[in-house]
Amino acid sequence: MIRWLPFFLLACVDFCESRAQSTQKTVLLQGRIFRPDGKPLAGAEIRSGSSEPTKSIAGGHYYLMLRSGRRHIVTVSFRDFKTIEMPVVLQRDTMMDIHMEMVDGSILMEEVTIVRQGIRPLESMRAGVTTLRIQTVEKLPTLLGEKDVIKVLQLLPGVAAQAEGSTEMHVRGGNSDQNLVLLDGIPLYGSSHLFGMFSPFNPLMVKEASFYTGFFPAKYGGRISSVTDVSTRLPTSKFTTGEVELGVTSAKGFLEIPMLNGKSALLLGGRRSFLDLWNRLAGRDRTELFNFYDLNGIWTYRPNGKHLVKLSTYAEGDGFSYAVDDGSEYRYSALHKNQQTASLQWRYYPSSTMTHGATVKFGRYANVTHEKLVDTVKSDTEYDHRLKSTAKDLSVNYQMDYQPLRALSVQAGGNYAIQGIRPTDFYGTDNGVDFSFEPVPYRRATAFSLYGGLGYRIGQTTLQSELRNSYFRNGSYGYRSWEPRIAVEQGIGEHWKLTAAYSRMTQPLQRLVNPGLGMPLDIQFPSDDRIPSQRSDIYSLGVAKTFGGEARITVSAEAYMKRMANVIEFRDGYDTRSVLHQTFNAIYRAPTVYDMLSVGRGRAKGIDLMVELQTNRLQAWLSYSLMKAEAQHDQLNGSRWFPALQDRRHQLNLVVNWKLSDRWDLSATWTYLSGQPLTLPVAIYPTVFPTQDERLYTTDRLFQGVYGSRNAVQMEPFHKLDVNFTVKTEWLGREGLLSFGAYNVYNRANPSFYYLGKHQQPDGTGSRPAIKRVSVFPVMPSVSYKWVF
Repeated sequence: MIRWLPFFLLACVDFCESRAQSTQKTVLLQGRIFRPDGKPLAGAEIRSGSSEPTKSIAGGHYYLMLRSGRRHIVTVSFRDFKTIEMPVVLQRDTMMDIHMEMVDGSILMEEVTIVRQGIRPLESMRAGVTTLRIQTVEKLPTLLGEKDVIKVLQLLPGVAAQAEGSTEMHVRGGNSDQNLVLLDGIPLYGSSHLFGMFSPFNPLMVKEASFYTGFFPAKYGGRISSVTDVSTRLPTSKFTTGEVELGVTSAKGFLEIPMLNGKSALLLGGRRSFLDLWNRLAGRDRTELFNFYDLNGIWTYRPNGKHLVKLSTYAEGDGFSYAVDDGSEYRYSALHKNQQTASLQWRYYPSSTMTHGATVKFGRYANVTHEKLVDTVKSDTEYDHRLKSTAKDLSVNYQMDYQPLRALSVQAGGNYAIQGIRPTDFYGTDNGVDFSFEPVPYRRATAFSLYGGLGYRIGQTTLQSELRNSYFRNGSYGYRSWEPRIAVEQGIGEHWKLTAAYSRMTQPLQRLVNPGLGMPLDIQFPSDDRIPSQRSDIYSLGVAKTFGGEARITVSAEAYMKRMANVIEFRDGYDTRSVLHQTFNAIYRAPTVYDMLSVGRGRAKGIDLMVELQTNRLQAWLSYSLMKAEAQHDQLNGSRWFPALQDRRHQLNLVVNWKLSDRWDLSATWTYLSGQPLTLPVAIYPTVFPTQDERLYTTDRLFQGVYGSRNAVQMEPFHKLDVNFTVKTEWLGREGLLSFGAYNVYNRANPSFYYLGKHQQPDGTGSRPAIKRVSVFPVMPSVSYKWVF
């Protein structure tokens, strides 16, 4: 009986279709409804005449049955938008997209809101996934008033800054090199400005950011701890608008221009710091200059409701130089970094249940570091070093999304990428001798991946099962990985929800980075036989419950465990500078870069707790994380497990956003972090140098350390309070937003890093080594103004 069931269903379908074709009584009008900014609009009412209205669903899709051959007045309405009335006469099933328009004189403002910031409906809570949109970001206090998506993510449980003021993140026990940062789907080699102080994203250009820490969709790969996928806003195709914002550190803005009678639109955005201009206006010399910029360009074209073409471009750069002359020595340091990306995307909507997408992506990165030391007494150049790192990549991606049933979704796709990296091109002069070599030689790698997934939902149960198969090749080294990902969500009544997830991730691209703030010397290179690809297995289990009515409270907890393999660390006494100087004073250095590194294991476990409160005027959350992260390397710490650099045992965040009136808002954040582990020498002695006559001499200019247990010392705890006020204003008939506040209100001297320095003897007979602490950020006021036109 069962084997005849498919044929019976087919017969029923054929009968229904032939019946409809013979009578020709009704036809189907379907399509998508879009907001003026091009985003899909759910909840819009659509009706024919005085009939009962239907509403558009997620993705803006709508369906309306009409009688064929008759004239109908179709009405589409939604609050704050113009009501649309259109006469239609249909002879057959028709697909038509509808674009809403603003009421005359009103402005559609695109601002960022964190879904976690307000009270999330239980159905929106997913295992280890946070969606960030832009409104609270503009109100929360940040360093120097520079609104930053990444800094807001650091206020979530399980996420900590690598150092104060840094956009580099430690996510659930993972290191900063294990985070994937994407802009419109393109991986970024450098994800910060000014030594990590600011992220590369202009907040006025951000549409949303998806942050993954537990369950990772199969389309993502290449890192093992987290994924931050930032999407830029789509330009509107209906009206010209823009925004300009001036702050203490930078100016930023964007301009949207409609084209081709609404079928196309152009969005241009930019940001440029003027810290160097402040320096010049203050009448100082050019001994210390630094600045950054980023530019965005987006062009969209919609020839009809079934096709969308999008071209996205991005360029950013940093410049820094510092010079000091103490009368005997002249030191000069400089950094010039730039990055460009471009993507061309085509999306095809053959029906309301299927989408095809193809994307071509290109990225380029270059970083040049320059250091120079001149003996001004002898007029001799002791050294003049330059390090150049470059990378290029080209990739092609295809993805299909299909939803045959409301309870079932299917996704499948693939990606092919070619990558060329020159990690270290080191050249210059040293004591009058020219040199040029590559500590880590040029590499060309290819990567190919296929992925697919099924999503199923029935009642209060949701199951997402996905699989990614990746193959990576670098010369003779090849690595294939199968990466299963699965997530289960179970609702219990209206107020409880349980979540569970498992993900396997691999990372073929290695990144060596100096910890903390400072002169960045990132070195990136693909995996090979000596340094294999990193791998992680991530497990999570969560529960959430909502309380209350108008004043709603949500309490959530998520426990996780992470196992990591093939993680890399520098051996004792080495850092990225050691990679550059391995040929100088070689008796104190490892013979190759590989001998400076250690490959080992990592593990992390913890629990993230969060309490969220929302009323009509108050939105707040309190989060606490308890986490333990450890590492084990055969060449380190006697092969014993030791605290990892990212082991911040306790983390507490309090965030408050209070609407004082219709014009005024107050926001504040307070953060507490346990001190970061670090390794300090247990004994220090002067450096010994050989002379040309085979003698040895010592100097107190350089010291060497003897190290004991790794990361056995903990820095002082970190805590600070930030406050910000925003007030709505009006200038030239247009709305504006004035923000002012302060970073580190009670002027806490948090340690940014420790270093081995010198302390002069009181009698002036010499110096002795000393461990010194540096605090970078005192109390810092900020002010900015945004104007909408």
